[in-house]
Amino acid sequence: MTETISCPKAENQSKCVCSEALLRLVHSTEYMNPEDIEEKNLGASLIESVGASSLSEIAGEAAEIALDSTLKDGLLKDIPVFGWFFKAYSAYHSITDRMFLKKVALFLSGVSEASENEREKFRNDLNNDVEFRKKVGENLLLLINKHERLEKSYLLGKLMAKVIEEKCSNELFLRLAAALDRATVEDLEDLKKHWQSIKNLPESVQQGLYKCGLLDMKINAVATDIMPHVSASINYKLNIVGEKLIEYGLTDNS
Repeated sequence: MTETISCPKAENQSKCVCSEALLRLVHSTEYMNPEDIEEKNLGASLIESVGASSLSEIAGEAAEIALDSTLKDGLLKDIPVFGWFFKAYSAYHSITDRMFLKKVALFLSGVSEASENEREKFRNDLNNDVEFRKKVGENLLLLINKHERLEKSYLLGKLMAKVIEEKCSNELFLRLAAALDRATVEDLEDLKKHWQSIKNLPESVQQGLYKCGLLDMKINAVATDIMPHVSASINYKLNIVGEKLIEYGLTDNS
């Protein structure tokens, strides 16, 4: 059976219990474009949410977001921003915006793997430089907004947790985030299953993981007097970015 990259699911979807972190975020959110990031200062709001004591509740809430029936059933309609989206936008825009909020919630769920003390320290350190805090938050939001699959936002949160724990440098995080953005979730699922035996992956998967920066490629060329024509073979090997993505993001309870 193929291993999958799973996102947190709500344990109880009979009601919506809105945490302090998500409430702060959604109350400052309108639809996602660069002008809104600047105007609403969403970057600072995201960083503030990272340090929230109730961040672990995000996992349960994430499954409540982005389903069209959720607002119709009244689970989230009392939260002003969700009610506003539902009334003001067409179905396409409403779904798009709710999906963005779900990606943010899943990112925060991944971040919650860092301890509350570590997250609070990270937030307080950034609060000492308001402009830098805003820049970090905005860059994270732009990364999240590019994700075409929800699983990627959760994985990005897990990677960010390692930055907060000071186990991952900022430079490595950016490399990991770029690789995550370029990879397909299906290729990452195959990597999670076969990372100890890369050669057993289908060639198309190896090529995809190489193109997104998780594998290195080595070309072996051989020519002899008897066989003047060069014979070449291509071998792929997991590189440091791939190793860290497995350790920090793809390994359960890493």
